Amino acid sequence: MLNKIRLIQRNFGLIGATGFFIAAFAIAIMNWRGASLTISQHIASDVVSMVIFGFINTIATTLIAICLFNYIAKRWKLGRIFKFLAGTLTAGLYLIGWFPDQFDNFASSIIHKSAAFAVFTVAAIMVATLGTLLWNRTGWALKTAASAFVVAGLFGVVTASFFFEFFANNIFWVESFYMVAFYAFVLSMVYSKDRGKSWFKKHFQSFENLLSKLYRR
Repeated sequence: MLNKIRLIQRNFGLIGATGFFIAAFAIAIMNWRGASLTISQHIASDVVSMVIFGFINTIATTLIAICLFNYIAKRWKLGRIFKFLAGTLTAGLYLIGWFPDQFDNFASSIIHKSAAFAVFTVAAIMVATLGTLLWNRTGWALKTAASAFVVAGLFGVVTASFFFEFFANNIFWVESFYMVAFYAFVLSMVYSKDRGKSWFKKHFQSFENLLSKLYRR
């Protein structure tokens, strides 16, 4: 019975991520006003869209949270720091769903932008640390997802810093690439096989040990 429950929780991340992206992109396409608007700004252009996405996002985020806390954390023996990051990520995703970035609602936009900043920051921390810790313990899926996330992050930073007009005109695609890469990384922690090997050479072993201690407390 416990194995069946664990197997169901294992797939909650995939179901939640799929639901999130289908809802987000479907609504964005229906309300499309150009790539210069974010996913949330497209959703916020219609009240019905906001309510629908709010409910779908709540269900999707709950499923993803169950996968993070009840499957990923247990599978990789991750402790309080991971749970704090996962909790921050979950809270941010809930807030993003119910407080879209509305041009005519200053309070909602502030909450949304603050939550989005927290989510984007936590995502970067999780990929950087967990990607390093699990790099050679897993297969090509995690390596590909982590690499794609790095490319997405660097692309966003470089374009925002040096090609801002391009960034502003294509923020929908920049944001989408970042979020897809992050969810792909999360799912890679679910479905990649555990090889139990260390990637670091001897002179990097202390760093690996530090990450292991931090995440397994």
